[in-house]
Amino acid sequence: MIKKLETSDIAQILRMDDPIEKIFPCDKGAWIQWLNQYVDHPEIYMIGRSDNGHLVSYAVAISMVTPPLSKAVTIIFMSDPLDGGFRTEISSWAKQKGAEVVMLQAKAIEILKTLGADEISYMGTWRV
Repeated sequence: MIKKLETSDIAQILRMDDPIEKIFPCDKGAWIQWLNQYVDHPEIYMIGRSDNGHLVSYAVAISMVTPPLSKAVTIIFMSDPLDGGFRTEISSWAKQKGAEVVMLQAKAIEILKTLGADEISYMGTWRV
């Protein structure tokens, strides 16, 4: 079952094997604090899949909808990017926010193809 995360769900993330340090410039403790701080923020959507009351995967999306400049929602983290249920739930939330597109950056094109991305492009970054 997929549902909106609550503080009690976020506490379970501490036991999960997520590569947070490889994605964000913080450790897991700082990530958990950030999630707890913004769990009820109207522009941040945190959802998770539970099995027998235990969180098994989760996703975090942020609304970037600021017309006319942006009509997008960005997924900043998915613990299981191959979970198609997250796509459905996030797409529904994105529509409510007025988004026309959901963006996700992935290290492997196969992930984007599996999720059924309509467009796949390259994105570059540089360190400052």
